Amino acid sequence: MMGTIKERDVVFCSFCGKDQHEVECIVVGPEPRGITAICNECIEIAMHTVISVRIKARGNSLPDRKEGE
Repeated sequence: MMGTIKERDVVFCSFCGKDQHEVECIVVGPEPRGITAICNECIEIAMHTVISVRIKARGNSLPDRKEGE
């Protein structure tokens, strides 16, 4: 049986294992596939990883800035 989240349940990050009280926020994925959650700290690490990969793929150059940024 797949798990469901109730208001009283403590939610843990699926990546680092921290609970919702140890981080600023946790994003929870759709329940039909089971409970998957990621905290703001792991999102930040993932974001930096993706940016690093993109920079390396572009030859270590920063992406072009759009007008107005």
